This record gives sequence, structure tokens and C-alpha cells, in this order.
Amino acid sequence: MKTRRARKTSGCLYMLGFMSGLLFVALCGSSAIYEELSSPLSESREDREPQPIVNVVASVPERADRALPEQETESLDIDLLQSDAGNELVIQGLGFEPDEHVVISIQAEEQEIATLEANTSGIGDFEVSFLLPEEYSALTSVKITAKGETLHLTTLYPLPGTMDIGQTATEPSSSELTAITATPTSEPGATAMCSVCTDTPTPSPTSTPTPVTPTPTITPTPSPTPVPLEPYYPNWRAEYFNNPSWTGKPAQMRDDPVISFDWGENSPAPGVIGQNWFSVRWTRRIALPEGYYTFVLSADDQAVVYMNGRQILSYIGKSASVNRASIYVPGPEPVEFEVRFAEFWGNAHIQFYWEPDDGHCCWHIEYYKGAKFSGGSLFGESVSGDDLREFWFSESSEIWRHVDYNAPFSARVTRQFQSPGRRGNYHLCFYMQDSARLWLDGELLADHCECAGQGCLVCRTALLRKRPLHDLNLEYSHAMGIPMLGIWIVPKINQEPWIGAYFTNPDLAGLPLLVQTAAKVDFDWGDEAPEPRLPRDAFSVRWMRAAEFVKGHYRFHVIVDDGARLRINNRVVLDAWTRGSEREYIVDYDVLTDKETIDIELDYFEADEKAMVKLWWDTPASTCTPTPTATLTPSNTPSPTPTPTATPCCYTPHPCVTATPTPTI
Repeated sequence: MKTRRARKTSGCLYMLGFMSGLLFVALCGSSAIYEELSSPLSESREDREPQPIVNVVASVPERADRALPEQETESLDIDLLQSDAGNELVIQGLGFEPDEHVVISIQAEEQEIATLEANTSGIGDFEVSFLLPEEYSALTSVKITAKGETLHLTTLYPLPGTMDIGQTATEPSSSELTAITATPTSEPGATAMCSVCTDTPTPSPTSTPTPVTPTPTITPTPSPTPVPLEPYYPNWRAEYFNNPSWTGKPAQMRDDPVISFDWGENSPAPGVIGQNWFSVRWTRRIALPEGYYTFVLSADDQAVVYMNGRQILSYIGKSASVNRASIYVPGPEPVEFEVRFAEFWGNAHIQFYWEPDDGHCCWHIEYYKGAKFSGGSLFGESVSGDDLREFWFSESSEIWRHVDYNAPFSARVTRQFQSPGRRGNYHLCFYMQDSARLWLDGELLADHCECAGQGCLVCRTALLRKRPLHDLNLEYSHAMGIPMLGIWIVPKINQEPWIGAYFTNPDLAGLPLLVQTAAKVDFDWGDEAPEPRLPRDAFSVRWMRAAEFVKGHYRFHVIVDDGARLRINNRVVLDAWTRGSEREYIVDYDVLTDKETIDIELDYFEADEKAMVKLWWDTPASTCTPTPTATLTPSNTPSPTPTPTATPCCYTPHPCVTATPTPTI
């Protein structure tokens, strides 16, 4: 009786709790229920059992959406790159757990050169760089080990022997990388057995040779009979459940041609499925041609998409926000999809589809009211193209339908991409007025808010890999000036220091048409256009670079036809912004500290006829020795002792540098 009474009391409490929950739902709606009924849905398809939904992060693709052809599950990827200071080893590790601490060791001939530490990203990769000291320039190889809590990777990386520091090394092929060990461990500190645990060969014993025993004949094991693949479903196989957790036997099974439903507050199958508190599982197996694809998901209340057992998209919320992921499909193997949807309360909506990504898509832009991303998103759009050039000049632009014309607004730009060419250094450049912040793979590269109503070209150098895909995120705020934004990804070719932005007008107005690098500013185009996309006349260019100067006096030379303007450390030191034939200007500049990094910016415009511009500077003399002068006398007369005349070689530091035009060359 005691046990029976306890069970009865427990049942009453359970019913009381259930009725209280229904009353809470009726009074408060479904927004408070998400925390109780949401589920991670992130395990692999094979290990997954139907579970309640708990806290799914919206629109955060996991590692699967970064998969590229021939990507190894676990590997070390090493490159030898040329930097301004010497040869740099760039080490990237894949296959670790997210947020795992990794210790990287670099050894040469059993001697440890350096030990580095890193924490992996959310997808389990890391990247570190190490400047090879000059005393190790003659090495033929280095041994690189990356050891974490769950994985231990070792690679013998060949180096070009007797290499001069500063010389660009040829990137080795994948066949030249000798993997010595790759031993995953099930738990920290576990010891794994391996057949080769060191790269040092064990000497052979010197005992008496043993007679050779004939090798027994090995009978090959017959190959298993292939299991026929599951037939393709011409449509989506749909399983509808009368609960929000995909548990039990489906109340209805059917084929759905597409996943695009807007049930509102109605049932997907009246009389069989309720209008609330239901779930759906769609599965499909389909062969997709090789290439990149953009996968798109929107839902209300919750949905998760798996591709070959890995989560690629997820969403939870009450708005039909669109989430995208760009993924490489190697083909022609079939791809297995699983889409899970849960409806709790109110409206029900889900849409999932994909479309080929030809490499020119897409920049995704979400707009917000005010310059500080206030409130929810006003609307979103996708813009195709390798570069982004957005103008919001016209009153017919979509943004002005949501805010007053030229009122403050903000835009968040995102894109997933790989390096346009081979792995290496690239300039990530943006041009705008107002302010902007740029992230790459979650790392803040630029926070620029000093344009003050005039156009600014901001560039940052970053190492881009071919895999996995990179995440670019830029936040733009418009409060003053002209609303516009341009983004370019420019290869850093042969360490060319200058970056030039080319405009199709002589006033540096609007956005540049293109951005590219240059070894030096020394151009004589004559009557031709600098580039086929630019006009022959009426164009302008802005070049910029940073250079390191030692203490001393410098003389800058500018030869121009038509006009130029020179800035040093954002200060105008030459303003010759007028039409005119070829002429030279000289600007004196003094560096007062032992070493100083100077930002140099040169603006140029061409009006008509001949186009040319050149910029260079004279380095200071190593000593300050007076130059003697002497008066010439007839040869039969003794020459007097020369009287030295001091020639100044150190000038008064400039409070405001002046430019002196010289005669036409």
C-alpha cells in the first residue's frame, strides 16, 4: 500500500505539473518553451537517436560545410613562404577537437629549434607561423610534431638545402611530405601501439644469418558480396510524427517532391497530424555533379540539415530568416541528406533547397536600421561577383524603402570563399566612407572609423588557404558622406609593396573599378589606358604602401602629367592637383628617430593626352662629410691649398614640408 500510494502521489504531481505547463503556454506563448524543447541535433546520423531539441545555434555551419576535395581527416599542412624578415614556416593542423590545446615542436637533427603553442578553432584546426633563423638556412629537412589531447601528428618536411634567407622556396608537392606518425588517442595520456614510432632506423643485429624459410602461399580472402545500394527516392521520403521529437512510429509516411511548406497555423495532414507539437524527418539520396553548391534553409520553429551524416545548417526562431552554406561536392558519389523539422506553437514554415555555385556567388548582405545594427534585420540580399561594389546613391535603392533617404543605416556582409589562386598571402581591401570593421575566420583584421566623409582604401594582409573555406565578415556603418562599399581580394604578388585603386573618373569619386598591386610607382602610359577596363583619359589612381625608414634626411621626387597629391603619415606634403604637362616636384622629409614606419599615399589624375607618373626617394648618406671645392689655376703656377666649403647634408626638421617645382625634364 505504501508503494501504491507513493506512485499515486507522484502521478498526481505529474498531472499537476502538466496542467501548469499548459496554462503557462496559453498565457505566455511558445517563446519561453524553446529553451526546454530545443535539441542540439549535432551527432552523426548513425549514432543519433531521436532526442528533444536543445539550444541549436542558428546559421553556424560546422566542419562539413568546409569540406573540399582530397581533404584529409587529420593532417599537417606546411608551407615555406617568403616574408620581409626571411623564410617563414606556416604550419596548419587539421583533425583535432574544437578548442583543443596543441603543442607544436620543430626539430632538426634531433635538436629542438622551437616550441609553439596554439588553441584550435571551432572546427578543430590551427595555424601557426615560425621564422626560420639564419643559422638554420642550410637545413635539408625539419621534423614537425603537433601534439594535442586527442591527436598526435608528426611530419618530416623537406627544405631546399643551403638556401639563402630571403629567397622564395618552391612549395613542395604533397608526395614530398613524409608522414611519420598519425596516432589518435581515445583519451588524454593514452598510449597507442604503432609499427613505426620514430624516424630513426634501428640497426640490424650482427648475429649469424638464419636459413631462409620459404614463404607460405597466402590464400586471398574472397571479397564480400557487394550490398546493393538503396534505390534513389525520386522525391523526399517524409516521416511525420505527432510529437516534436521524432520519437515512436511515424503517424504518416509519404513522398514530398520539394521541401517548401508554409502551413501557417494549420496541420500538414488534417486528421492525422496536429497543428502544433509535431515534427518531420525528410531523407533523400541523390547524385550531384562535382562542384560548389549553395544550400539554403529557412524555418519556423526549428530545422536542422545533415549532409552525409554531418550537420551543415541549423535554425531555431520565429522568423523566416535565410541561412546559407557553400559546400564543395566531389561527385559522382551519391549524397545523403536528412532534414529535421520541429513545430512547437504558432505558425509552421520550412524551406530547404540548393543551387549550383559557379564561383561568382555570393556576397550576402543583411541591412539594419541605424548605424549601430539596432533592432532586427530589415531585409537581406545576395550579390554575385568576385568583387563587391555596392552603391546606395539612388533614391530607388531598396534600403531607402525602410529608412529615410540618406539616414543612418548599417550592413553586415558575409561570404565563404577559398584563396582565388594558390595558397599564399593576399590583401583584403575595402573602400568606403564612414566606418567599417573586417573579420577573417573570426579574427578582427581592421577597425577603421577615420574616413570622416572622404573615401578610404583600407587593406590588410592575410594568409589564405585552399581548404577549408574562409569566413569573411564585414560590418559597415553609414552615418555621413556617400553610402558606398567595395571589397576586393588581391594576391600579394612577389611581395609587391604598392596597392593601387583605379577609378574611371579624374576625381577619385565613387568606388574604384579595380584594385591591384605594383612593384613601384613608375608608369608612362602615353596615350593608352592603364588597363583595358579603364578609359585612356579622365581616370585617377590612389597608391598606398608602408615603408620602414631609418634616421636621416630623405628627398621625395614626383614626376607627373597631369596632377598629383602626396601624403606622408596622412599629412599632405605635396598638393599639385592641377592639369599640366610633365614636371617634377621635390619634397624634403626628415626621420628623427632611429627607425620609423611611414605610410605613403600618392593620388594621381589624368585629364587628357599623355599620362605618366613616377615617385621615388633618395636615401640619406651614411656620413656627413663636407665637400671641398678648389679654384682652377694655370698648370705652371703652384696650386693653392683648397679651401673647403661646407655643404649641408643634414637639414632642419620640417614643421611643414614645401614642394619645389623644377624645370621640365
